[in-house]
Amino acid sequence: MFKKCIILAVIAGVFSCSPSTRSSRPAGSTATVIARAEITSIFADNAYQLIESLRPSWLRVRTQRSIRLGESVSPVIYVNRTRYGNVESLREILTLNLRLIEYLSPNDATTRYGGGHGGGAILLTISF
Repeated sequence: MFKKCIILAVIAGVFSCSPSTRSSRPAGSTATVIARAEITSIFADNAYQLIESLRPSWLRVRTQRSIRLGESVSPVIYVNRTRYGNVESLREILTLNLRLIEYLSPNDATTRYGGGHGGGAILLTISF
């Protein structure tokens, strides 16, 4: 009987320490996507402040590992599939009309848009 209690206690301890499978993000949001529900859940004046609050790693300047060692690169910004500018240009975009924000890794951004995306890309979908 004592042995069974010990085994049950160990099993209960293992399951109580396991990570939760439930996500704390709103529906439609992932590590690489900020959906409208998450955009409206936070107060931010512009897209830069929003991303800085929700996914700060997207804004990080990366060091490119290539022939040009040590070259720092930032994500390229696209608005409605059109190249818009650099990370600082996010400060010009108000959150009011933002519908979706997506981050593309450097490899995915290069595949989709061509070279010059060593820092990846941030895609914003805006409706007017």
